[in-house]
Amino acid sequence: MIAELEYLPLLVPFLAYLVARGLASALERRLPSCSAAALAALGAASAALWAGLRPGALLLGGAYPALADAASVAGTMALGLGARSVSTGSRAGSVPVSPRWRRAAALASPGLAAAALSAALAMGPGSPGGAGLLSVARAAGYFAAALWLSGGPGGAGGPGGPGTIAAIAAMTLASTPWRASAALVALGLGVAMAAASRLERGRHGPGLPFPLLSPALSVALLWALRTAGLPWPAAGLVAGYSLLFQRRSADGKAFATPARVSAGSMRRAASKEAGYALAFVAGLGAWQGVAAGEWPSALAVCVAFLASSAVRAALSGSGSSFLPVGAAAFAALIAAERAGLASGGATAGMALAYLVAVPLSRGRAMAALVPTVRSPVKAIVGVPASGPTLEALSFAQAIGERGSSIRAACVSPTDGTSPSPGEAEDALIRCVAAGASAEIPVLPSVVVSSSVPDGLARAALERRADAVILEMQAGFRPVVAGQGPVAANRKRTLEGLLDAFSGSVIALGGSRPISSAQRLVAMTVAGAETVPGFAQALEATSRAWGRPGSSMRGVMIGAPASALVDASAGLLDERATVAVDSWRDAAAIVDERSSQDTAFVVFSSRPGAEAWNPGHERLPVVLESAYPGSALAVWFLPRAVRPDAPGDDLASATGPDERRWPPIVAAAFSSGRIQTGMREAALVDAIRRLTDSVFPGDRGAAGRLASEFSGIARTEPIELAAGVLLLHARASGLVEPTLAIGARPSGWPLVALSSPVRIAVALVSPVDSGPEAHLEALTQIATAFRNQGLADRLLSPPDSSL
Repeated sequence: MIAELEYLPLLVPFLAYLVARGLASALERRLPSCSAAALAALGAASAALWAGLRPGALLLGGAYPALADAASVAGTMALGLGARSVSTGSRAGSVPVSPRWRRAAALASPGLAAAALSAALAMGPGSPGGAGLLSVARAAGYFAAALWLSGGPGGAGGPGGPGTIAAIAAMTLASTPWRASAALVALGLGVAMAAASRLERGRHGPGLPFPLLSPALSVALLWALRTAGLPWPAAGLVAGYSLLFQRRSADGKAFATPARVSAGSMRRAASKEAGYALAFVAGLGAWQGVAAGEWPSALAVCVAFLASSAVRAALSGSGSSFLPVGAAAFAALIAAERAGLASGGATAGMALAYLVAVPLSRGRAMAALVPTVRSPVKAIVGVPASGPTLEALSFAQAIGERGSSIRAACVSPTDGTSPSPGEAEDALIRCVAAGASAEIPVLPSVVVSSSVPDGLARAALERRADAVILEMQAGFRPVVAGQGPVAANRKRTLEGLLDAFSGSVIALGGSRPISSAQRLVAMTVAGAETVPGFAQALEATSRAWGRPGSSMRGVMIGAPASALVDASAGLLDERATVAVDSWRDAAAIVDERSSQDTAFVVFSSRPGAEAWNPGHERLPVVLESAYPGSALAVWFLPRAVRPDAPGDDLASATGPDERRWPPIVAAAFSSGRIQTGMREAALVDAIRRLTDSVFPGDRGAAGRLASEFSGIARTEPIELAAGVLLLHARASGLVEPTLAIGARPSGWPLVALSSPVRIAVALVSPVDSGPEAHLEALTQIATAFRNQGLADRLLSPPDSSL
């Protein structure tokens, strides 16, 4: 009866694909990035089962070539459409970026590996396409395209824009000679799509639905490119890219989508489903190579793909493994097989490489081959009177520059409260001893200040720290009567530090270190993902945990999960990222049985920020109550500074760019105390000119201040940033902190610094003013340089605009 079913050779593989799709989805929950390998293996198993049941019959029969081409087109078009969204680092914040020469070498390495593989296969028995030089070169083009498409830094196996373009070029050069007439048609279609896009961008009323016309033109372009001589995968990639011509709406979406579904998530879903089908179809073809006994060529291809991934990872230095996980690579080998330049053994070898890559992508087998370029977060540890635990020092070491010493500061308040200077020194001695026991070098310092938050903020500012780490020894729960001074002090310290310090503040709670957890949940409160530095903080957290970011589970609170995936710059796996509507629902996402092995890191904006909600303060308290004993950290991201935001703390500066500067910088602009293009060749002369602007009517005071500043520059210079010298002191005769800045693009040499000083910043506060005013002035200056581009403004030519 079964034999009488119509279209049986088509129905069986369709049912087999549905079963394989379900199995692959189940496996992905435990083994992310295994879908291509699983579906290729299940496709080969389906073909083997069919061959066993019906000897001599081919699954799909003569329909396989057409189905393979259709799957190749669908997979590559989806990849081409999504290629522009796989690299989000520039929008999401600071992510590790390797030098340009390393990226270029890594991008070129698959071409060399493909040439070697093609030559090796050509020398083997029964090589397809013969052993001619032209055939070897054409086969190398397809192999190189497969290597570029198999994996890359784009996350989830995405090759990224350069890799995709390189694959298109390689397959184009490896294809048959072009037909000029079809090439002209393709060019005309491209011009038509650009024109339609241009008209659509200028359309503000009812008219022709140009966005609906773009897919039709894209399909026509696909066929024209194929007729011109391009293989189906190359034509599909170009057609997918061409869809990016269409108009994008104001919120950045390429298509009309529901309010809570982004275009990025739709592109990823389309690419994933098309990749599933392509990998399964490739597995059907790979079985033919296995059945024909082409194991030597299969093993050669497997070794070449894995070796190329390792070499590319070592050359790039970006921390990406480049392991083969992207299904689009199968399309290149299918095209090579259709052109007679590869056999089913090559596809089988690539499927085998994908299977081997699954455990490698989950472990650290390739870690020694990947010289990761870190994006360090320079942190200073706030040491309490009782001394720190090893967790804070270990966390600071993990997120910081490899091999650097950890700064630790203990503040002794001037109001006589604990700790006294002697007690602070004892706490730092215990801190150094704890660090020595774990081989963590610690540089301690006692800070005397009016309050602990002000002292820590000043220490972080003077040492150019990006973050301050606090240990919440009494937890995050609200302070109640009878709980003791420790809980009250930690609450005041955290709140005061968030107000005084504009950089990141990391509060560590829980009774276990984050590195000891088997699972890590990264929770992000809506709005925090838009803060510059979010991706850097996420990447630093994965290093503190000791595992890749793709192993973390992401939770987005109050926004779609796709917003968190997009902002993570490829660090988070979308399949392991979920969204909840409220912080009240966040505690229910982890199985109670595994909570003891789970660490939580909450990324939050700061109180007073636009996205801040007082309920966000309850989130760590809820997590502490729901999962007692679990590791917990709250990462307050840097204060977002918007130059165009209204407020009393920003004033308009005099200058051609009309941007808003902090008050002390704006006052220096308006009073003429900011001097660019200084001609003084000696730093001491430049300093004297700055002090003259601070005391224009008192040459004696200006001279004494210049002498003090010159001595500081020679013996204890402080760099606010690279090439920016900070000189600060107190003097009589002033009623408020006064700022003077001098800039010289060619710089002033200073023996104590490795690079010339190009900007000298002189801050003078009244001798009778408190530390709060001086610290606030330093904070405003640091904000202008770090977040508002003041250095670029001072060093740019007078006629340039920023």
